[in-house]
Amino acid sequence: MNRFSLNEKRNLLLYGAIYVGIFLGHLFYTVGVDGICILSDSGVYYVFSRLPLTDSQFWGSARPPVILFFYKLFGGYDYGSWDWTWSNIYVDDATLLYGQTFVSIAAFSFLAVACAKTARTSKGRLILFAFPLLFSLTPLVAKWNLVALSESFTFSLFAVFVALWIFYFLTKRPSWLVGIAIVALLWGGVRDTNAYLLIMIAGVIMIVTIAGVLRKNEVGRRATRVSLVPLTALCIWFGGVFALSNFSSERGDRWVFPFYNSVGQRILPVPEYVSYFADHGMPISPALLERTGKWASDDDSAFYSDPRLEEFRVWTANHGKMTYIKFLMSHLVYSVTAPGLDFQKNFLNEVAYVVYFHPAIPPPIPLVMPPRLSVAMLYLLLVSYGVTALLTFILYWRRWLHESPYLAVPLVMVLLSVPHAWLAYHGDPMEIVRHSLTAVIQFLLGFVLLWLNIMDAKTHRHSIRQAEQDT
Repeated sequence: MNRFSLNEKRNLLLYGAIYVGIFLGHLFYTVGVDGICILSDSGVYYVFSRLPLTDSQFWGSARPPVILFFYKLFGGYDYGSWDWTWSNIYVDDATLLYGQTFVSIAAFSFLAVACAKTARTSKGRLILFAFPLLFSLTPLVAKWNLVALSESFTFSLFAVFVALWIFYFLTKRPSWLVGIAIVALLWGGVRDTNAYLLIMIAGVIMIVTIAGVLRKNEVGRRATRVSLVPLTALCIWFGGVFALSNFSSERGDRWVFPFYNSVGQRILPVPEYVSYFADHGMPISPALLERTGKWASDDDSAFYSDPRLEEFRVWTANHGKMTYIKFLMSHLVYSVTAPGLDFQKNFLNEVAYVVYFHPAIPPPIPLVMPPRLSVAMLYLLLVSYGVTALLTFILYWRRWLHESPYLAVPLVMVLLSVPHAWLAYHGDPMEIVRHSLTAVIQFLLGFVLLWLNIMDAKTHRHSIRQAEQDT
């Protein structure tokens, strides 16, 4: 007896063809590539990953420990001495190159299966399966598999993190929360900003859960309280991951370099901001004012090495981080509008660096966005974000999220993308585009998945009405 019908066989062949095509597409990226691309920061990952796990610097150094562990597993290149600072070259590290590629394929395949499970129609299932795979093939994601940095593992772990949340909302089984907790620990230890996003997610979970308890009747409250226990435990776990990340960052002084960049690029050029920091104890000296418009690494890393700045370095270690946070909170107009203004002026002009095929080779023609196009793109993003926020309110108030709880995943992805991007922007003025990539991917993935699910649900309801009319 034939196990599959003809239609099922066709579907299997179609899904298989899509998957094989995506797999070959990822391998195509590696054609003609001599190895992994080394950029200016790549050496840090190689050097510190060679430390033994018993060394305290492995857990508190210039990079988060989990990404160092991944490099210990996959990084096969002998980088050499710390002084070796070449960049924009390819070196022979096939283990890392293909390791990042196959991890990315596996992660986005898992996400594709999860997204397909949310579909209610066969066409929607096919589209929702294909979209994450196609997205993983865009240069926005795939090109970073060729680069010795933390982006590739960050995107892969994020895809798995999202997929696990989808499976949890589809099944409501607490066992999925265990997987979420494990991936959160890994993802939060790859980049420091990821740990901050976990805290944001924990806040959303608690707010929505408590609001749900207050709105339900007594039976509903008892049922919600049962699910509240594992979710509360997960939020506490997210807080623990954040605490570990922050402790590691403090031990490794990872925040100091971005802080010096912010002082040189954003504080010193504005007398008003200089006065604010001076009022909060920052020692102002001619040597510090010479750092105006400078990066932390400029002039042989003068922020670190100039003996005239010793008093400033002591103040930074004791008060720099909290003073900067207070500054952002007390200058809300600046902290809120600066990312948008910088996006309008510079962000789109740097997109070529992010999406160009080979990261070591600049685009043949520099891409310069006309000012009107930059403004139009900014307004389009703001409108898209506003529409998503309004849709979230409608879905929650009309209790449609109760019927389709998995929609909460893309909704939260989109809503938290802006604070995530804000955090990346104010965290370090250097390479803002690259540092904001996770937030960009978070927004694009969430926004498209949200509307694909909505269109699938609309098609499903239309088919039901059509069937009722036919009968």
